[in-house]
Amino acid sequence: MALAELGLTPMVLTAEDIMRQPRYGNTQMVWAHRKIPVPVGLRMRALQILLDEGTMPLGELLKSIRSEVDPVPAILALACADLVYLDLTSQPLSPTSTVGCCARTETP
Repeated sequence: MALAELGLTPMVLTAEDIMRQPRYGNTQMVWAHRKIPVPVGLRMRALQILLDEGTMPLGELLKSIRSEVDPVPAILALACADLVYLDLTSQPLSPTSTVGCCARTETP
């Protein structure tokens, strides 16, 4: 699918842009969780909250998720799987960082 069909424009980043903080540190932290298995129940709860409530601060999402395990690694893994997005550029990752759902509207 072409970027234009999706209404997207390419983002060109220089090596300097990529290494700039807080992007670099946040990206490293999130990517370290790429292989963390996310229980399906936790995944469904997190995505449903974001679909119902929309974009919100990460801390708000974490408080809304009822889980016996720490949901932070799961949310970071979902970001690696392109199921949620996190604002990694405006500040170091924190409870006030923005998180939202990467909802898909097309069907296979």
